[in-house]
Amino acid sequence: MTVSLGCYTIEMNEKSFSIKQKFFVDIENETINPVDLQTKEFRCINWKITHRIENSSTSPDSKMICFDLDCSPNSITRLGYYSNSKWEVSIQCKISIMKTDGNFYVNETNDTFYELVDPTVDKCPRQFSKPTGMQFSFENLKAYVINNHLEVKYNVIILTSSCVGWKLRNFVSRIEGFSDVALDYEGRLYYVNKKYLSTHSKYFEKLFNDKQGEKIVLKKKEDNVLDNPVYFQRFLELMYGEPALDDSVVVQIVRLGKTYDAPAVMRQCEYFLMNTSKKPLSEKFDLSRRFELDNLQLHCLSEMKTVEDIQSVLPTSGDLKYETMAMLIEKLEQLK
Repeated sequence: MTVSLGCYTIEMNEKSFSIKQKFFVDIENETINPVDLQTKEFRCINWKITHRIENSSTSPDSKMICFDLDCSPNSITRLGYYSNSKWEVSIQCKISIMKTDGNFYVNETNDTFYELVDPTVDKCPRQFSKPTGMQFSFENLKAYVINNHLEVKYNVIILTSSCVGWKLRNFVSRIEGFSDVALDYEGRLYYVNKKYLSTHSKYFEKLFNDKQGEKIVLKKKEDNVLDNPVYFQRFLELMYGEPALDDSVVVQIVRLGKTYDAPAVMRQCEYFLMNTSKKPLSEKFDLSRRFELDNLQLHCLSEMKTVEDIQSVLPTSGDLKYETMAMLIEKLEQLK
């Protein structure tokens, strides 16, 4: 499914794409230039095929042409609360160039692109461009040049992606037939569908029944201090089925799920905390108490193997519910 957002194109739930790039080649003068440099927008990332000219390692007087796959996410959001956030995407790609005889030169490779976000430094470690492993001298390139042109094609499969602090879905533009209201959260507009959000949130169901119009300002509850729109972006992504959870944001998403009465989001957070999260047992148990995540609480109890484990989850303020204290005492008796 492809949705147009003005100058953007987002391909929903797809994992593969292809991109082509033509080059004008002057063999005699040893020059090569892209013809109308193409950029492919896929999963909120701009992809393009670039080239480099380097001196040959074996013959300094000879020049080598290298083709690279370049990517740059089109919308990055820094998580002000976390350092060392990481964006990473791993791909498998097949590169092909047609020869003058109609056959193809084909090369396959696996690569990883990344950016390590550290707000304490000006420049972030990143690798947005990857060589294909294909190198040609201008002499060898003759076999691929037709009327001073050659075409390089990439078929790319997204293997894995981890987008901490990066947008997985675009809510910044209205999509005809898919969005009918703009939510104003901390001054930023998020275009969503009323009926869809209402089916997943009692809060939004009541909000849309009480308020009409194309723009609605969300007023935070007094106990909701989440003023970073990044978390609301993640919350919406999760409601729309994106894999938006990781340990850096799960606590904030749980709080938003509770604030906006979104049981599906709460279930996804609970499942993540039980099966994927690397957070310590004490933090998981604390979340299960504060947000009434009963399955997570039972999971935490099953993970308590020693008396020290039980001691680690006891709050310093002593505000345990009677039922929770009873379960801990029972668990302690089992360990004796």
